[in-house]
Amino acid sequence: LVKCMTTRSDIQLVQCGIKTTNSSISWFDFEKNPLPEYSNDRYDVKTRLLGKGIIPNSPCGKLISLHFVKEHGLFFYEGIVMEDELWMNLLAKHVLSVAVVNRNLYIYRIREGSVVTSGKGTDPYRKIILYDLMIQAIDEPYVEEQVDYITMLLDKLYFEHEDIKLRKHIGVLLDKISTHCSTHKRYVLKTKAILSKLDKGNRSVAYYLFYRLSLLYINRKI
Repeated sequence: LVKCMTTRSDIQLVQCGIKTTNSSISWFDFEKNPLPEYSNDRYDVKTRLLGKGIIPNSPCGKLISLHFVKEHGLFFYEGIVMEDELWMNLLAKHVLSVAVVNRNLYIYRIREGSVVTSGKGTDPYRKIILYDLMIQAIDEPYVEEQVDYITMLLDKLYFEHEDIKLRKHIGVLLDKISTHCSTHKRYVLKTKAILSKLDKGNRSVAYYLFYRLSLLYINRKI
């Protein structure tokens, strides 16, 4: 990773592949699914950092200069769950160039029943705090990618819990998201138009999640 970082003076982030201890899981196996080795296209970089399943949304297998971290204040928040996901959102605001080492240099040990694999042991209200901070980190040129990602998380949280109070908090977050995309109604119409032009898969799933949640909020069902 260090050698890769020194190949170009403008590289701000280097990512390597990840090998898991469970052979049936191949998250971010760059040896099987290699990525382009370098990009300084801002849109491409943003998509890589925020696109689920492209680059890990955690510090795993990354090399970043300490100067870059200090310059942009990229430190972990304390007292919240999934602080690494928030960190990735903050990181995505500043990174302009990414390099990839298509070798699995990071070993991810998967332990059955852990918080990560089971999804248990995380307070949903602490997730609300996390997602609120993510919304505050949205930057205007790339609203679409960030809104897609955050609403995907909100959708998952909504359908995991039937707590009415929690669902109202999700409604408040949707209201905050609307400040980045005019009004809910306008954005719903926009996403509906986009959906009609998209095939299954691609980005349509993320648009659909926001469309469904927005309708629930507009109709005051959450």
